[in-house]
Amino acid sequence: QVTVRMLSCYSTAQQHTYVVVAASSSSSSSPPSSELSLPSEYKAMVYGDTPHDPVREQWRRTTTLKRNHAWVQIHAAGLNPVDAKRVIGDKVPPTWTTVLGWYDRWHVSQKVVGYDFCGVLVQVNPTTHNNNHNQKNPSSSDYRPGDVVFGIMPATGRGGSVAEYAQVPLHQLCRAPTQTTTAIIPPQEWQQQIAALPLVGLTALQCLRPHIIKANNRPCRVLVLGASGGTGHIGTQIGPALGAAHVTAVCSAPNADFCRRHGADAVVPYDTQASPEHLVQALREHGPFDVVLDCVTSGDPIDRQWDYPRLIQTNNNNNNRLCLPTSQPRSIPCQR
Repeated sequence: QVTVRMLSCYSTAQQHTYVVVAASSSSSSSPPSSELSLPSEYKAMVYGDTPHDPVREQWRRTTTLKRNHAWVQIHAAGLNPVDAKRVIGDKVPPTWTTVLGWYDRWHVSQKVVGYDFCGVLVQVNPTTHNNNHNQKNPSSSDYRPGDVVFGIMPATGRGGSVAEYAQVPLHQLCRAPTQTTTAIIPPQEWQQQIAALPLVGLTALQCLRPHIIKANNRPCRVLVLGASGGTGHIGTQIGPALGAAHVTAVCSAPNADFCRRHGADAVVPYDTQASPEHLVQALREHGPFDVVLDCVTSGDPIDRQWDYPRLIQTNNNNNNRLCLPTSQPRSIPCQR
């Protein structure tokens, strides 16, 4: 019996990403491909017609598998703040009432909730199956029914990850990693961990990878603001994996040990609320930094008042030439 239930607060992204278990199984491994089948209908959690309507359970019909797609039985799905922001259309100016009305009808109403997932591949479009195992071409695939996969649903379209099944483009899929530690996590729990990773992991990777370079033959130093959050704590780990020589984390005091356990070389904690003083302290004690991963700055009035980018420019040991991408979170390369 497949059920949908919310875990209280279980995820690799601590308090910022929650995992929904969309399929439970007592088996210790994925079912054999011969036992996998696609039902004519499946359950999914969908948004209401307006932002004020509650999310509800809905039966959906299984549709014909598109080319370069696969049907995946969802075992775990991750929820992120963007799932709530999508409902209210926080990127659309509130005065654009006509646009907001269109947004509600076409981008929110009846759309399946969620992006991140981990599960078992059930079907692959026959036209995409290729025995040459060419993974560079998204129209070719060596995926097999029964493979444990994870990925992220496209932002466009009506599909989502909080469902029993999802039809996923092959270029949004990847085989799930196998465990390499001696303390083996049970398969279901391992899939829950994986489901919390795609969105925050890709965000941190795409922000850091272009900028973690050696500047003037000096090792790269990284500062992470909001280091105990979903994207921040992954960035703290990805930084050293990409070659960063040092990572300083700015986070709340209760999460200081959490950041240290996840690879931060230095931690600058604050007691109740972050302030400009804590950022200046991090810059002066542990800088200068080559890259700043800013997971805090937003349109919030306090954030605008403190103006983190300006503080970084003026306090990073005279390392003032910064390039600020417009997307959030910000990855700020500091050029010496």
